[in-house]
Amino acid sequence: MRRLDIQLLARARQGDRGARLEAGRRYLAGADGFPLHIRTGISYLTHPSILDSPMAPRIIAESLALEDIVHHQQLGSLTRAAGSGSCAAQIKLAAWLLLRDSPIAMRPTHWVAPCAEFHAELSARVPWRRVQTCEKAWPCCCAQPMPDATKPGFISIASMAITGCDSERANQWLHQAANAKDAHAARLLNSLVLPLEGGDDDASWATELVERDDPWLALRLRLSRQFGLTRLEALCVDPAQGLRPWGLVAGKNPFTTQIRLSAARAIPAMSSTAMEVAKRAASFFGQENHHHARFEGDLRRRMLRQHRLFERHGLDEAMFFASATTTTLESLRLGPKWAFRAKAALQMAPAA
Repeated sequence: MRRLDIQLLARARQGDRGARLEAGRRYLAGADGFPLHIRTGISYLTHPSILDSPMAPRIIAESLALEDIVHHQQLGSLTRAAGSGSCAAQIKLAAWLLLRDSPIAMRPTHWVAPCAEFHAELSARVPWRRVQTCEKAWPCCCAQPMPDATKPGFISIASMAITGCDSERANQWLHQAANAKDAHAARLLNSLVLPLEGGDDDASWATELVERDDPWLALRLRLSRQFGLTRLEALCVDPAQGLRPWGLVAGKNPFTTQIRLSAARAIPAMSSTAMEVAKRAASFFGQENHHHARFEGDLRRRMLRQHRLFERHGLDEAMFFASATTTTLESLRLGPKWAFRAKAALQMAPAA
């Protein structure tokens, strides 16, 4: 070590908070004359003298890969860093929330105990009022910017199993990170959107044809084109209820009793155009609620009208409706199947 490095360590041991933070950072990074030694770096950054420092958990969260954070039991630091606004920490915490409910066999063995300990720690100090549906969970769980995890009343989705509410919060955090130009977050979000066929110009021309006969259906088609909805989702979604700051929730389908087909799905907006379409649809369907209910009718009537208009104008359904099996749709709801489907993207995100 250089003389300056030794002096830095001496100041840290004498109680210099800035020196302790810097020494911890260098040990975690293995840089600036310091060897890579994660345990030593963590010991500096978790010292009682700097427990009130917002920088200590940020350094830990931003310096370590997610696997190292879990292995060294620093999920509490990750949560605090995410709560303080760290973009990298929010991505890693979102990735952890998506992975933590995966089957044991899919996780490295040393991740299992920290998962249980983290759940117990947060459950003990964080009040949580369990809610059952996306619609009920949204106002209390996702409407506000992510609060400080150390403050009373912080609602942590890490204290519950993966549900619709979790997928909304994970979408919210990843959307914030993607807006900050984080490529890993954008990749994760993109893995949640089903692809469609055809070009945007052709789709725009087709919706104009449909709009002359059925403005409600035309707006549903625009929404489906932007968010990659299935035919069932596109014809059933309530845009006014499903609008979110980061995209759309295709809520629980009221027209089918099949659980695997009726469950809600959170879908991020991958462009400003997608958000504009979602907002326009929410406003239109919200204002015209009674009119569109009478005009559109039930699902059978909507599907029949859509089929007839497509036949009349010679339109291809693949341009507006995504093709997906029930298994694929389940995997897009951010549970363990999605973790397997998006394995490549998730493996890149922890090291961000």
